[in-house]
Amino acid sequence: MLEFTTIPKNFTPISEGVVFTVESDEQTDFTIGIVESQSGVVVGRKCVYGTTTAVVDIAPYVENMSKWLLPERGKCALRNAPMAGYHITVDTESDSIVSQTVILSNNLETPKSGINSLLPVQREIGYGEEDDLRVYVPPQSTVLVQMVSDRGEYLSYEMYSESGAIEIHVATSEFESITKRLVVDVFYNSQLTQSAMYNFVPRYKGAVRLMWLSPGGNIEHYTFPVKRSQSTVVEKRRVSSSLYGEVVSTISAKRLSICSNNETEVVRKALTTVVTATKVWIEEPTESVEATVIESEIVTSQFGKIGHIALTLEYDGKEVVV
Repeated sequence: MLEFTTIPKNFTPISEGVVFTVESDEQTDFTIGIVESQSGVVVGRKCVYGTTTAVVDIAPYVENMSKWLLPERGKCALRNAPMAGYHITVDTESDSIVSQTVILSNNLETPKSGINSLLPVQREIGYGEEDDLRVYVPPQSTVLVQMVSDRGEYLSYEMYSESGAIEIHVATSEFESITKRLVVDVFYNSQLTQSAMYNFVPRYKGAVRLMWLSPGGNIEHYTFPVKRSQSTVVEKRRVSSSLYGEVVSTISAKRLSICSNNETEVVRKALTTVVTATKVWIEEPTESVEATVIESEIVTSQFGKIGHIALTLEYDGKEVVV
């Protein structure tokens, strides 16, 4: 007889391991298949010989489970978070068993109920800027999102979520330019779970808005109001030489140095995740440009209550070989 003694929870971070344990009442050989539940495609197989207990970590087989998709700019939206369901099949000479499906996403930490963000739910945003919220509600919920401005403008989105992991995209350009405040209410099964409140503030000339993938796996945004410097760096190096001359590689990239406002410790802590983020983008009016953080500086006041963070970014790298 076969029995699962441990099954991972939904949204277990893949980086922590996604471990199933199955036991047999007699010593046997286990043949295990890792299956993408929706398509039925077997993404990996494993064999364990001559034992009563088989431990299977499916993380190495599913770590590239989903391609990250940037939200469509200029439109408010509600969608399911990127995710996939997996189960395993276990066969022995005398028995077979199939596990329940485990839902996995690109979260790097265990999610909490409600809005998952390092930044406060009360935020400042400039007109024309955009924001994203990842929200976790109970599985198999009907989710309703209502956006209401101080001008009385109203947008509503509704969807059924099998997994309970959703993403909300807020595009301020869908509201009047004289809007001062926007409230985003999130309901599941007719219950209000949480709200996010946006205060519209002027965007100063030279301000730079960054977007990055946080440790939680969700997109964060912040506008750095101060542009300290902007430059282009060029490096030339010899690739090879021959009787016909040298082959030279010219590498160029743009560099941008920016600084935040003086912020509270909570916001500063959120901004430090830009430094270690696997993906960082500079938000332009029509598109987002991928960038790399090459330098960072965190400055706090004498009492540590407020301070700022400065970053140097490199982007738009090009190489020409002549």
